[in-house]
Amino acid sequence: MTKMVLRLSIPGAAPDGAPQPHPVYGLQLQQQGTLGVVPAEGSATIDWIEVPVTLDDGAVVRLRRPTIRVEALALGDLGRDVFMSARIAPPLAGLGHLEAIPAAALHALAARDVGDGIRGRVNRIHGGYTVGRFGHKANVASLREQVAIALHEDLGLTSELFPEQNCPHIQFDCARQPPGRRPEVGNDQLDDLVAFLRAEPPPEREVEDHATIRLGATLFRTMNCVGCHVPRITPDAPEAYTDLLLHDLGDGLADGRPEFEAGPRDWRTAPLWGAGAAAAAGARFLHDGRARSLEEAILWHGGEAGDARARYVGLPQSSRSALIRFLSTL
Repeated sequence: MTKMVLRLSIPGAAPDGAPQPHPVYGLQLQQQGTLGVVPAEGSATIDWIEVPVTLDDGAVVRLRRPTIRVEALALGDLGRDVFMSARIAPPLAGLGHLEAIPAAALHALAARDVGDGIRGRVNRIHGGYTVGRFGHKANVASLREQVAIALHEDLGLTSELFPEQNCPHIQFDCARQPPGRRPEVGNDQLDDLVAFLRAEPPPEREVEDHATIRLGATLFRTMNCVGCHVPRITPDAPEAYTDLLLHDLGDGLADGRPEFEAGPRDWRTAPLWGAGAAAAAGARFLHDGRARSLEEAILWHGGEAGDARARYVGLPQSSRSALIRFLSTL
């Protein structure tokens, strides 16, 4: 899990509705420590279990399902009621454009009826007063908060948003380490990081037009993939192919871990811009990187996306290829 993090929580919720941290290990397992001073909390490994899926024309696609192993825990067992969810980092390009979309536009999308039982929901966070739009479960409202969370949970650095050291009460060695300053990341540095992210342009789209791509685009619409992957949320927004809303994607993708109003089976619609370049570079898809291709990602969809998935399974190979070819242009 060198390119992942392992999120932790226990049943219940914090006062603002956030996940309840594990009483010993907090919200994220720290697999690195400070050499000779603070030990790592433990190590996590993913074992992949093969899941073959047979399509209607007899083709077999081999998916993989993750099983998480946690070992070498420095502070005792996690306990039987812990929720664990492996997460890969989402792409960073174009996030400033997503942050600029008005909350009212997200509420308007949630009020639509697009058929197939699709019912997108905003994740109301921080006591229900703020609309989430970042993170795999739309559990973060702004890029400033996203940066501060990453600094605190991934690097152990404090900021004005998270001024306390990331040391649960039992971790005495961690708590005894003096911070470089208070907070360790000042507002000017936080501002610079946020400005950098806001300036990152959206991924460039491949400009290509031929019959196969046009067929793929038509299938994307007629199969109702656009019920969640909305090309543009507002007329002046770039084509991100997301509604930034939560959708129930079924038991196959459930991680068992709620976050604010997102349930165990709920996930934010991932933007599809840049998907083609990511696939060509060997990127992994879905929240835990289980999908090694765009086709595998489609076949893991369930719940509200079950009808669209069934339509894909029923397509002939030439049409499936056309749809994937269209996605590769985004």
